[in-house]
Amino acid sequence: MSKRKSGAAAKQASNRVRAASKARPNPRAARAPAKPTPASSRLVPKTARAAPSPRRSTKPANSTTGARNASDEAVSRATRRTWSEWFTILDRAKASALDHKGIVAIAARNGAGAWWQQMVAVEYEQARGLRKKHEKPSGFQISRSVTVAVPAARAYAAWSDPRARAKWLSEPIVVRTATPAKSLRMTWSDGKTNVETYFWSRAPRKCQVTVQHNKLPDERAAESMKAFWLSALTRFARSLEA
Repeated sequence: MSKRKSGAAAKQASNRVRAASKARPNPRAARAPAKPTPASSRLVPKTARAAPSPRRSTKPANSTTGARNASDEAVSRATRRTWSEWFTILDRAKASALDHKGIVAIAARNGAGAWWQQMVAVEYEQARGLRKKHEKPSGFQISRSVTVAVPAARAYAAWSDPRARAKWLSEPIVVRTATPAKSLRMTWSDGKTNVETYFWSRAPRKCQVTVQHNKLPDERAAESMKAFWLSALTRFARSLEA
């Protein structure tokens, strides 16, 4: 009888030990507390943590002029050379001692297409002080543009129709050639210079009008006509709104 009691007591004690071990928390299962955020990180705004990298300039390092007729990206895409590389080639060929045709010939020998041969030569001449601002082989040239909220056909009519044109342009001109809703080529009132106007559709009811005034005698005349066409195109745009 005493053996039975002692065996039962031992069994009860064993059960109590098992129950206690189950109730005891597992230290591995306990979740570690989150690490506190450093004070310095909390104080710095997100926008100030990473400064944007500066943009690379596309302006050639050996340029002596400001704005260009064509960007570095455009000339590189068309000729596979940047303006800086073209100027290096021309300097090595002593192009500054040549006339315009000589510079064009060097550009041609180095792979520039017909249009880019002229552009490379003009840019080089301006950069090296061989040609003034707006100066071209045939004289000085300027251009102005305006975008108007009308179809190209209506903008063209405001130029080609003498009555419509008189509303914003008082100077007499002679139209030499015309392509409806595309372009006009005219002789200016002085009888010596000429004007070309181009109409570019930008949307169903929007177009860009570009005026190019050619064969101007000097830089002063070029700047004067540039100011003139800015004012004239402002009047032109307002006439279409009336």
